[in-house]
Order: sequence, then structure tokens, then C-alpha cells
Amino acid sequence: MSSQKYASPLYIELKSSVILLSVLMFLHAGAIVCVLFLELPLSAKLIIVIAVVINVTVTACSEGMLSDLSLFKPLLPVLSGRLSFEKLVWDADDRWKLFKADGECCEARLLAGAFVHRRLTVLNFVVAKMPWYRRRKALVLLPDNVEETTFRHLRVRLRWYANVASQDNSAVLK
Repeated sequence: MSSQKYASPLYIELKSSVILLSVLMFLHAGAIVCVLFLELPLSAKLIIVIAVVINVTVTACSEGMLSDLSLFKPLLPVLSGRLSFEKLVWDADDRWKLFKADGECCEARLLAGAFVHRRLTVLNFVVAKMPWYRRRKALVLLPDNVEETTFRHLRVRLRWYANVASQDNSAVLK
């Protein structure tokens, strides 16, 4: 493979992930079941269960996972545009641009240590134009939220780039 092939920008359109939503719901349901078996007063159990339900709702809405459900439409303008990204662009100069759901473009730097597997890829970014407490962003990419050929190109390019970066002894991918 030649490096010319990787000189063109890679456009990644993100969709809602049914797999990620299912895992999120399963884990939170497990937490609720565990709470039910605790030896606590009923009022304490109820408070914990409500907190878990609010957490799963806010997390799913902020990551854009519930955009298709009409029940959560009132929450989407508040949450979805703030944290979720709809499009990623890895340009020819190895710079990343992340586009939010509300259309805002953020420059980002890919950190070393991305997890790359056939069915799961986790990209760790430091995002510019974000408050200090939200600068680091981990994006979980699964086969159902990225087009298959784009997902394959991304994994190959990440592996190729990781090999080049390790030869250069760079700690941070640009």
C-alpha cells in the first residue's frame, strides 16, 4: 500500500448505534436490578432507580442515540447538539475536524492509544473549543453506526498511522 492512498481526506458519517444503545440499556437495567436487592429503605431504592433512569436518558440523548424516538424529542434540542458528533473528517494533513449535531465544527487532536478492532473502534480526542471539563472525548465506533467501507478504511488507516507514529516515537497523533 502506498501512502498516497492515505493522503485523501476520510469522511466518516456517524449514525445512531442500536448495539451501543442496547449495551447501555442492559447495563443500566442491571444496575436497577442490583439496587432492588440491596437492604435499603424503599425510598432510598426509589431515589437510586430514578437517578439511574435519568442518567441513561441523559447519556443516550446527549450521544444522539434516541433521536428516532418521539418520546425524547423535547430533550433533543437541549442535549443532542452539545455533545454528540455527526461527522468526522480526517484530512490529508492528519488533522481531525469533528462536526457536532448543531453544525459547529471543532478541531481535534487524536490521542495515541486508539483501540482498533474489527467490531469496535474507540478514538480518544482532545477537542478544541470545548470547556476544560469536556475537552477529552472518546468516540465509540461500531459496525452499525459507520458505513462498512468507511469503517474498514478508518481501521486500516489508523493501523498504518500507528505504525508510522511508533517509528517516529510520537506520543500524540496529530
